[in-house]
Amino acid sequence: MDRTSHTNGHTNGHTTGHTCDRLLARAARWMALLRLTRTLVISLSIATALMVVARGAAILTSIEVPWGMVWLWAMVSAAVIAIAWTWFTRPAALAVARRVDEGAALRERLSTALAVRGMDDPWTKATIDDAERIAGGVLVRQAIPAAMPKLWPAPLLAMGLFFLIGLINPIDVFGWGDERDAEENQAQELIAAQKTLAETKTAVKQADALLAEHGAEMANPDEPMDEPIATPRTPEEMRLEAARKLTSATAKLDALRGEKSKKLDAMRQKMARLKTPANTPAELGAFMKSMQKGDFGDASKALQAMQEAMQNAEQSSEQKEAFKKALEDMAKQLEQLAKQRDALEQALADAGLDRNLAGDPDALKQALENAQNLNQAQRDALQKMAQNQQFANQQCQNMGQAMQQMAQNAGGPNPDQMAQAMGQMAGQLSDLEMMQMTMKDMQAQMAQMQKLMGQAGQCQNPGDAMSWFANSQPGKGKTGRGKGGGQMDSEAAPFALKKDKAIGKNLGGPIVGSTLIEAGQIKGESVQQFSEAVQAGAAEASQAIEEMQVPREYQEAVKGYFENLNGTVSESAPAQEEATDDDSDE
Repeated sequence: MDRTSHTNGHTNGHTTGHTCDRLLARAARWMALLRLTRTLVISLSIATALMVVARGAAILTSIEVPWGMVWLWAMVSAAVIAIAWTWFTRPAALAVARRVDEGAALRERLSTALAVRGMDDPWTKATIDDAERIAGGVLVRQAIPAAMPKLWPAPLLAMGLFFLIGLINPIDVFGWGDERDAEENQAQELIAAQKTLAETKTAVKQADALLAEHGAEMANPDEPMDEPIATPRTPEEMRLEAARKLTSATAKLDALRGEKSKKLDAMRQKMARLKTPANTPAELGAFMKSMQKGDFGDASKALQAMQEAMQNAEQSSEQKEAFKKALEDMAKQLEQLAKQRDALEQALADAGLDRNLAGDPDALKQALENAQNLNQAQRDALQKMAQNQQFANQQCQNMGQAMQQMAQNAGGPNPDQMAQAMGQMAGQLSDLEMMQMTMKDMQAQMAQMQKLMGQAGQCQNPGDAMSWFANSQPGKGKTGRGKGGGQMDSEAAPFALKKDKAIGKNLGGPIVGSTLIEAGQIKGESVQQFSEAVQAGAAEASQAIEEMQVPREYQEAVKGYFENLNGTVSESAPAQEEATDDDSDE
């Protein structure tokens, strides 16, 4: 009987121990949740308070802060700190038991049973049994009631204050914002200057390859202001180095483009004088139209179509004869154009040289060297004009010979000679087309360098880059390299205008201005100065037409204008002589 009672008591004691453990576990979790809530409110209050302080500091210093990311890190940090604090400050089981005893008014039953656990005396067993019995009826949430932390409004108030402070404009008390903006601008300027310098080097290499392809080389800067910078470090030095390279490359490329352009202009001017005869076959008419426009690419295509038409076996004898006559006519026109040197002869006559020198390049070169009345620029201009004229004449002569050979073999029994003549003509057109393509390449390359020049000079208009480079060169001194230069900011100054006419005394000096009107000659008026002015204007107009500075649609009008003036001079000279004779008779 006693053994059975002891066994039942031991089993009952083991079961009731589990009841206390489950109660204390629930209480520990509940207390941890309450402690986590309180700790989280405190950490959030501290975090939001620090955010308010940081927002105020940012307002005072004009520091830009990525507030979204900062808020995210602040909230995550507050949560992690609260969890870590709750974990490392968790109470022991005995402290949990005392809290439950106090909340449930158990008179320290749970804490006493937990303290004497492990003992085997009757009083201990009775104490544990009593605690197990009481633990089954304890409700943890009633024993340890939940309550909102007293600081729960603090995070909300701090967040509201944060956004209110954000409505204030930055003050930048210490000037750090300006310093930061200056550093950022300098960094961006350095990146832009590095990019511009890199693009400049690439563009200059392309220009150098283009120049080398046509027998020209990049000229090294000669002027002291263009001396290269050894190791450009600052954005200003990089821009100066880029401008130096671009200035040299652009000048050399522009000189080569000018030479090619004047040769093509001389050739186009001659081609514009071609006339299409009547009854010209359509294929040859299209070819001549392209030649008249100076479009040598279309002329090559038209030549190929003309060759196919002439090789057509179904072509009648009348059509073959029409082709032959048209080819002969065009050959004659080209031969006549090859002999024309009127623009050069007029320029030589205006310069006081013999017109016949236009047909003798060697004699012209020697005469230009001996011409004392011309400066070096005038000699060079006449020499280049002669070279361009010679180039155009040679092209016309070669084309005329090819056309003559085509006319001789048109419809003939020897197609090989016809193909040879066609090939010769196609080769010359191909060379001229290549010159046109080269001109376009040079133009595109110069446009790219003009754009880079604008970036280097920080100009809104790339065309102003040259003037910027000239005005922004560092000063030269005996003690070192200065960093002055650039344009100063202009300010409007007050001014007033007053209309007044000052009448000076005529002391017989040279005439500095005159106006020519179309009217009859006044009796007794001298025409010497008028004649000289007309001759000078006609020479300049002739040179402008030769260099294609005057549009084609205005060239005839300009020529007619000066021809009328020359006629007026010729008519006035006899009238002047007659008036002089009449005065002497009186």
